[in-house]
Amino acid sequence: EGFSGAKIDSLLTASECTHHDPLFNWQLSPRHPEGDFCYVGSFDGLNAMPILGNGMMQTMATGKSYMRTFINTEIRGQVGAQSAQWAISTSEDKGGFGELPPAPEDILIMHGAMEQFADLDRQTLEVVNGGQTVKKVFTARGFPYNTVIPPTATSEAAYTIVKKHSDLHINVKNSLKNPDGTYTVVTEPNEPFCPASPLDPVPEG
Repeated sequence: EGFSGAKIDSLLTASECTHHDPLFNWQLSPRHPEGDFCYVGSFDGLNAMPILGNGMMQTMATGKSYMRTFINTEIRGQVGAQSAQWAISTSEDKGGFGELPPAPEDILIMHGAMEQFADLDRQTLEVVNGGQTVKKVFTARGFPYNTVIPPTATSEAAYTIVKKHSDLHINVKNSLKNPDGTYTVVTEPNEPFCPASPLDPVPEG
């Protein structure tokens, strides 16, 4: 959790906003000022690494080095305007670092816990850049349900990109031949976020 002897919560607070790469504005919450990335608390799971500001990996192209701190929020989401909101890309070739933004139909809105990053100036300890760490999500759904993945399988074959909320919830039960279809669909805006969303059809069986 340490950075130059100071804890990240001493250098950064929830609701604080900072510079954000416009290429990734599709990930921003509509509640926040346009074009700014605003941090969401609580802060947990803190890790840090040095990173060069060369314009890659969502850094500022300054030629300086920064301390990139990763922050996990551990917030239970709700489908509602008051809930923390972010987005991932469901396209395999758009939305990632060094890629063009995804089309609107390839953006999946997420609620709740998120992994944020903050780039800190190593001399002043000022937070000068930030954003969402996660651009896409892959889950182990490349092989039939409850079958052993061959040891020779590549990660490309074993993991498939998440395209809908229920892809995030495999619900493994070794007594079933198919994934558990007992998803709870959220219909009220203030209900806790569940494995399926109002836009995600309830699986049968």
